[in-house]
Amino acid sequence: MRAPTYLSVMLLAALSACSGSDKEPGTLDSGTDTPTSDTDTDTQTGDTGQSTVSEAVWLETFDYEWDLFNHRVSYLYVEAADPPRVAVVGGTSTTQQRTELDKSCDPDACKEFPARDDAIVTVGWGAAATTDAAFATASASAVVPTEGVTVTVTAPDPGASGEVSAVLAGFSLDTDYALTGGIACYQPGNGWHPRRLALALATPRREAGELVVDLTLHFVAGNTDDPDRVCVDEVNEQSQVPMTAEVLFVVGAAATEVPVEQAVSYPWNGDQFNPEEQPPPADLDHGLPEGLRGWSKLDWSFNDDKPGERGAYLRNLVARIEGDQANAYASNYSPITQLHDFSFAFSGTVVGVPMGGVTHASRDGVLPTGLDDEERPVIYTLDGQTPTE
Repeated sequence: MRAPTYLSVMLLAALSACSGSDKEPGTLDSGTDTPTSDTDTDTQTGDTGQSTVSEAVWLETFDYEWDLFNHRVSYLYVEAADPPRVAVVGGTSTTQQRTELDKSCDPDACKEFPARDDAIVTVGWGAAATTDAAFATASASAVVPTEGVTVTVTAPDPGASGEVSAVLAGFSLDTDYALTGGIACYQPGNGWHPRRLALALATPRREAGELVVDLTLHFVAGNTDDPDRVCVDEVNEQSQVPMTAEVLFVVGAAATEVPVEQAVSYPWNGDQFNPEEQPPPADLDHGLPEGLRGWSKLDWSFNDDKPGERGAYLRNLVARIEGDQANAYASNYSPITQLHDFSFAFSGTVVGVPMGGVTHASRDGVLPTGLDDEERPVIYTLDGQTPTE
């Protein structure tokens, strides 16, 4: 496992402005997708007052489902690109890792079940090659305590005229980080049972030659109510989870924001071998104009209506924009390993910015839960056929 470094909030200075390119407007890098285009991609001078083509990529869909069972969350990574990059890890029941316990720990209260499971993933993205907007990108990272944290993200102002908006281009989390109370029987790198996972961008602004937005991050670990994992419930409130966000700033036409709200409670019939199905809720029409459509807020919470601050074993996690519809949901459906009912609530925001030269694409893949020589998660590139390291 990686040795812990420090416990304070970190903000990375990975900033760059994205403008000008030799690409033809409306084209994507090579791949197996057939991208769809929102609008005519002829190069014209847009509202930004520029004649050069600016390019950008942003996240539209992140969808994973475990092939066999539900699991904890220990590592997530998604980066909008062509092709996208992604990793999903759910603890020792997906990596087959064995955990060495200190002699003082009760093995009956700290059980791990080493096994393999594959993640079935879909990543969708939008891409623009346009004169209707100018773009800048920034990366931010923070160690997130139970109460959450807010950091300020900045990027150089590209100097174009227009309104400023911001959407997510990717994010990650990694539970392999020291507990606030120090070493314990439970090893946080094996994952947590989340009660909340959230990334939210505030209203962006211009300040002294920079584009600025406040980013709020949350990861709250819950109890298991599982007699095999009492050692988790003893320390979950001490969790600290490093999270990152890739932010795309847009300077162009005024943005429209549409809330996406979902909340579903799934009962459990008490039969762990044949639990009730958990169908996803219906998609919601967001009614945004053609152009850029991305997320500025993703906020899932789990089992809020359950006593004891119970967290979630997740079978799937979804946030999706597709055409005029958006959706987000989660489930814990898992024959053999499901032990509880389940509920989730989602609060998100889809941002739309009218512009030409926009295309949309997605790719699917089945990811083995790979670890490198240092037992760190492998980030896979979805090449349209099979994932590659």
